[in-house]
Amino acid sequence: MNAYLISQLPLISGIFALLILAPALVRGKDLISAIISILSVAGTIVLMCLLPASSKYYGGAILVTALGKSVAGIALTFIILAFVLTYGYLQRIHVMEVEWRLTVLFISLGIYNLSFAEDLATIFIAFELLSIPSYALVGFSRRDGRSNEAGMKYLVLGIIGSAFLLIGITFVYGASGQIFISGIKEDLMAGLAIARTSPSGQLEIDLYRIALGAFIASLFFKTAVAPFHGWLLDVYKGSSYAALSIIGVAAKVAGFGLLFKLLHGPFEPLRETWTSILGLAAIASFVFGGFQGLYQRNVKRILASSSVLNAGFILLSMLGDGRQFTFYLAAYSAATLGVIAYLMSSGTAHADVDVVEDLHGTSRKHPAVALGFTVVLCSSAGVPLTAGFIAKFGVIYSMLQGPEKLPGLAAVAGALCSVLAFYYYFKIIRAIWFESEIVTQVREQKRAYLIVCVLLVCALLAGGIYPPALTWI
Repeated sequence: MNAYLISQLPLISGIFALLILAPALVRGKDLISAIISILSVAGTIVLMCLLPASSKYYGGAILVTALGKSVAGIALTFIILAFVLTYGYLQRIHVMEVEWRLTVLFISLGIYNLSFAEDLATIFIAFELLSIPSYALVGFSRRDGRSNEAGMKYLVLGIIGSAFLLIGITFVYGASGQIFISGIKEDLMAGLAIARTSPSGQLEIDLYRIALGAFIASLFFKTAVAPFHGWLLDVYKGSSYAALSIIGVAAKVAGFGLLFKLLHGPFEPLRETWTSILGLAAIASFVFGGFQGLYQRNVKRILASSSVLNAGFILLSMLGDGRQFTFYLAAYSAATLGVIAYLMSSGTAHADVDVVEDLHGTSRKHPAVALGFTVVLCSSAGVPLTAGFIAKFGVIYSMLQGPEKLPGLAAVAGALCSVLAFYYYFKIIRAIWFESEIVTQVREQKRAYLIVCVLLVCALLAGGIYPPALTWI
């Protein structure tokens, strides 16, 4: 039994344990399933850290890299935090807790394998293992028509994304006859050398460019990068906050991680081509994310607009080194999960927070909650002394220092649109602090929930005041 399979055993064991527990009539099985889920993911993280660097498994289909460990570590860590935050909330929204956590464990297994996949077949299988349970997660609230609609839209768009991924795999295999990332890169470099001296080699390069476009389109759909983001606002609006804590954080981290791996792996020789694509997509994300949120009142749609805006910065961070990329992923994930956590704990007398007005008067009744909520919102907006500001500033500075003009122009657009987008973050802050009418109610939470909220706030402040505090990632 190899070390990589052993590292997955906690997750696999957790899945089998929940499969047995789900139909059982056991008192307190919701608490038991939460503990099993947390221990399963945590055990996999610990064993993952023990895997030797650059080790290969299953004939080279799996390659352990520092980037893979970082992406998997970030995603799985925030899944653990989501398990803690959703305990109790799932019961309140009438969702089957054991089945919900079982679905998330399948997503975790997909994320883990996707982070280390080194051949196209493994990438596709892991990608689907992540995607298919995600569709179910969005539509988990069967009695909620909005959840059903969101799940169907997410499914249809997900199928399109998977189709583009298959098209990319087909063209790459047709051009190179290779499925391993290292072999594809070597073949592409050889093809470029031939194309410089002979027109016969140009067809192979064109096939690679088509494949590159298909891969990028697939992952742009998955991560909701403009102009492939049209589904996001409706899906976010129909999803529960529990579902958003997974698809809006961990799943996005995995999708961007795969895109980074493909661009800096097999398609590194075509860097000039994908640099232009990322630059244009980043500008589109800044514009759509910045302007769409201005007229939104629904807080989930505002969160979706923020996600599109931040996707532009993540794309630009891919043009730098892996450390800048993972730092931005960590800062974005902590801020987004923090916003979701505070929205999850708030609500009106009869329902969760839906529109901005539902947050009126939070500070008058719950000042500590209002303060923490404000910190995570400020980090999302990129206010100084938060990790979000350091992440955005680092990306903008590095792009302006680089030789390419388009990324520099995109960085300027990102800075301007971030200032513009502060208006819709401020709408929420104003509702929390400056409205006298008390509408919101903060539900009593478990101690573990409060600890996670405090940890997220402290991490964002530590990353803003002393950035090396987050560079362990």
